[in-house]
Amino acid sequence: MVVEKTLATEGTSRRELGRDAFVERVWAWKREYGGFITGQLRRLGASCDWSRERFTLDEGLSGACSARRREGSSWSQ
Repeated sequence: MVVEKTLATEGTSRRELGRDAFVERVWAWKREYGGFITGQLRRLGASCDWSRERFTLDEGLSGACSARRREGSSWSQ
C-alpha cells in the first residue's frame, strides 16, 4: 500500500511498472523501512519469537500462497 501510494505521487502505478519492477520497489522499501515497526515492538517489550519473523514476499511464505492458489483453494474455506 505504501509503495503504491509512492508510485501514485510519481504519476505511475504498479500495473504500469510491471510485476518484476514493482516487487523490486517493495523489497527496496522493506530494506529501508522494514525494521522500524519491529524495532518499536521490541522496545515496547513484545515477547515474540523473533527468529520466526517473516515478510510477505519471503520466498517460503509467498511460495505457500502460490501453491494454495494453484490448488484452487481459498483462504476462507
